[in-house]
Order: sequence, then C-alpha cells, then structure tokens
Amino acid sequence: MVQDQAAQLISLMLAPRPGETVLDACAAPGGKAAHLAEIMQDRGMIIALDADARRIGKIRENIRRLGIAIIKTVQGDAARYAEEAFDKILIDAPCSGLGVLRRHPDGRWTKSLRTITDRRALQKQILKNCAGLLKPGGAFVYATCTTEPEENEDVIADFMHTRSREFIIEDARSYLPPAAAPLVGSDGIFRTFPHEPEMDGFFGVRIIRKN
Repeated sequence: MVQDQAAQLISLMLAPRPGETVLDACAAPGGKAAHLAEIMQDRGMIIALDADARRIGKIRENIRRLGIAIIKTVQGDAARYAEEAFDKILIDAPCSGLGVLRRHPDGRWTKSLRTITDRRALQKQILKNCAGLLKPGGAFVYATCTTEPEENEDVIADFMHTRSREFIIEDARSYLPPAAAPLVGSDGIFRTFPHEPEMDGFFGVRIIRKN
C-alpha cells in the first residue's frame, strides 16, 4: 500500500514484535495495520478497530489483497472499546488533517476552528480509554496527521498531567532509522511538516506503561 513517509515512520515507532497482541484503534483504511503486520512477520494478532462499517469493508479488502492473516477487523468506538488488554496500541487519532493539505487542498475551505475543537475532545476520550487497555510494560503511540498543538502537544500534556505516575514518554529516536532522528525533538516527540522535509505533517509520541 502506498503511504507517505511520515505515516510509515509512525508504524516503526510502535515497534510491535512477532507474537504480540496489538490494537490499531482507528484503523481504516488499514495501511498502518498492514504495515504493523509486516513488521510482526504476520505472527501474533492485530485488532483493526473502526467505528464506520463501510470503512471496515475497506480494511478487509486491503488485508485480503495483501494476504495478511493476523488482522481481525472489529467495528467499534475507540473511545469505549474494552474487550481485552494489548501489548502495543496505535492511536492514529481522528484529527483536523491539516498536515495533509498538500494532498487534500479542499480542506482549506471545509475545515474551521470548530473542527479542531471537536477533534480535540474526541482525541482525549480515545486516548484515555485506550491507555487503559495497555498491559503493564506495554507501549502505545498517539499520532495525528495535523500540525496543530491543540490536537497534539496539548492533548498529551493533559494526559500526562493526570497519568504521569503510570506512563512515561519514551524517546522516539530509539525506534526510527538514523536518517529520521532529526525529526524528533529534545522532548522525544516526532514531528514532520509539509514544507521541511517534503512529507505530510505528522505528530507522534511513544508512551510506555510502567510495570
């Protein structure tokens, strides 16, 4: 599947191992879930969760085409899903999408400040719920394809303010290729912008649950 470089680096940040149980919390259309399955050598289990039945169909279509065995599609709300515990969780959160305007220029006319506000509220709900599904010692990656602090740094700051005894931010550089190290700040958080380098605007933070 064709993905922007920034999107591919998000999957590498999660670094799932063969045999692990992984949740892709907002999975459609399945590009990152498929990449995670490849990293895991198609061994283990990935729950590809999405609230939209039509988009679930797109995930199934892609995993059939790619011949992937370990992805199980589930229709459900990532802000409420609570079926089991996971070794790794990818929260590719619904966002304003302002980091991908170069590929979706119509967003300049269809998005507003209200878009950011509404998405931020949902992001916080999803983050809070999914963090509770992570096993001790496990890791999750919170990612968006937007550059707005309200949906990125502010969401993580609010989460860590109340959960710092349980969770810690881990430097993303440990999981990325050396060439991607400049994309990680001194705070350990991954950020890209459409103007430099030439890839989508993405935000990603890797957080581990303490034992």
